[in-house]
Amino acid sequence: MAERLFEGRIVYYSGSIRGVPEPDPEFAWKLVQYMINGGADVLSEHVAARNREEMALVRARRMGAQAMLVDNHPEPWYAVRRQDTEWVDQATHIVALVNGPSHGVGMEIERGLLKPERGLKRTPILALVRADLIDKLTWMIRGIEADEFYLRQYTDLDSACQEVSRFLMGLGSTSQLNMREVIRELVREATTLADVRDGLLRAIVQEKQGRDALRIGYVAGIITSDGPDHIQNNIGRLERLTHGIREREGILTFSATDVFDDELFVRLKASTLPQESWWVFWREVLGSGYVTDIYMTPRWQESTGARDEHETATKLGIAIHYE
Repeated sequence: MAERLFEGRIVYYSGSIRGVPEPDPEFAWKLVQYMINGGADVLSEHVAARNREEMALVRARRMGAQAMLVDNHPEPWYAVRRQDTEWVDQATHIVALVNGPSHGVGMEIERGLLKPERGLKRTPILALVRADLIDKLTWMIRGIEADEFYLRQYTDLDSACQEVSRFLMGLGSTSQLNMREVIRELVREATTLADVRDGLLRAIVQEKQGRDALRIGYVAGIITSDGPDHIQNNIGRLERLTHGIREREGILTFSATDVFDDELFVRLKASTLPQESWWVFWREVLGSGYVTDIYMTPRWQESTGARDEHETATKLGIAIHYE
């Protein structure tokens, strides 16, 4: 990997050690090395080691003399549990391989899920299962319903790495880009606002199901209401605000700038559309039942469209946040 795209991510890798082992010991090791080569700090690299000797060397590199003390202790499990739970609490992201039963993996996932209850920041969790093993996965994992928990299937190392890449990048700076790409692809041939609405809702459903998202955020703000000379500045400002909200909230978030571009405006003959048609469009999107949160950006009161969206959200009981 030429770029260190995962820089700043502190990952706890959770995998079976004493439970059912991975069929291919190379798989977990290569997956963890992919994260490390991408710039991630994988606290528990040793868990993916291919043999006991390699595990000892990797642990010693991370823990120094403490690793030897643990290994030589008559009851090492106490120290291992303390260290692993500390690492789970420290991690910004958790990646778990759940192909076979493991008490440790299950407990580490649960500890990650409960971090907010202990006053810690919510940590995104990616649980990876091989596609042919999904029906054997315990329902205690498969049935998790929580913000930022993602259960994903893979078929080979490449597809697993793609899921990891999307996970480590998708909740950061590029997630909005991913969302935009999906939306733009599904409205690519739209010629009416109804076409755009249908494509946008398909994109929301696709991303919601693909990421097991419980919340969807829409960012409202001024674009055209203060005149044509300010449109480009307003678009750039709304994009930056949307990005900032996305980074802070960690949920799927979009704004009008993710839906519309110059080519789409030309196909729609947007300049000829009455203003009320735009109001109806966003009322239908907000009224779809998918949008759970709306973020009102500064100067939203100066936008007739944003004011209408605020009124619609109020009527629908959508959570309203003021930036």
